[in-house]
Amino acid sequence: MKILHSRAIESESFLVEHRIIEAPLRDSFSPRIHEAWELFFFLKGEVTYRVEGKQYVLRSGDLVLSRPSTFHHPEPTSEAIYEAYSLLIDDGMIPNGIRRSIPEGVEVFSFGDGGRMADLFEKFKLYSDTFSGDELLTLVKCIVTEIIYNLAIEDSFTVRHATQNSLIERALDYIDENLTQIRGIDEICERLYITKSHLHHLFIKNLGVTPKRYINSKRLLMAQGLMRAGVSATEAAHMVGFEDYATFFRNYKKHFGCSPSENPKKTRLMPT
Repeated sequence: MKILHSRAIESESFLVEHRIIEAPLRDSFSPRIHEAWELFFFLKGEVTYRVEGKQYVLRSGDLVLSRPSTFHHPEPTSEAIYEAYSLLIDDGMIPNGIRRSIPEGVEVFSFGDGGRMADLFEKFKLYSDTFSGDELLTLVKCIVTEIIYNLAIEDSFTVRHATQNSLIERALDYIDENLTQIRGIDEICERLYITKSHLHHLFIKNLGVTPKRYINSKRLLMAQGLMRAGVSATEAAHMVGFEDYATFFRNYKKHFGCSPSENPKKTRLMPT
């Protein structure tokens, strides 16, 4: 794998990354989960994009919308040159009206080559080559806002449909419904009538993470939200399903890079 181009523009409310990679490896990108919304605009390569166990074979001009607290990542399927933009947006940047206008459950929009959406993402490169500092951040914030609004009003896209393993779908549905009450992986296995090794294989194959990491990451993001709302760390740990504070503390620090008492007030935009 050889990185031909990598550029990032970051503020407190957004992060834009543009990457071009020669001969990307299948595991070039680790699964990630965060509080931000993410727009992934695909330009070149051969890639399968995974969102919560669903798989999408991407084409140039596809835009993937990953909502907060979802596991997602691109997975190159050949060594063809890869190019894409990744745009992480703080939840507060998306107005409620815009949020409601984005079709629920839709994750991939096909805009095709060229067109208005491609022109908007191309502006990131133009402006970053020309401006810097506060001027660049001001311009980029304008583009981010424009992309959000255009996604809501765009009527020329084609919605792409996913493939998904039925067992993974049932497992994720069960976890979503019982996230704070699940006491162990055995509980999910009993529900699905499968072994622990089979469940582990399904999660690694379809999400790129273990069942334990999946559950813990979801709980930690929920706990962080509770603490920002004024709940104590001890109470938040108990509310989201951790049996003891020491386990919560250790997992929290590993995931966020800080202790619960240092809980950042803003969304951590850098990919996890």
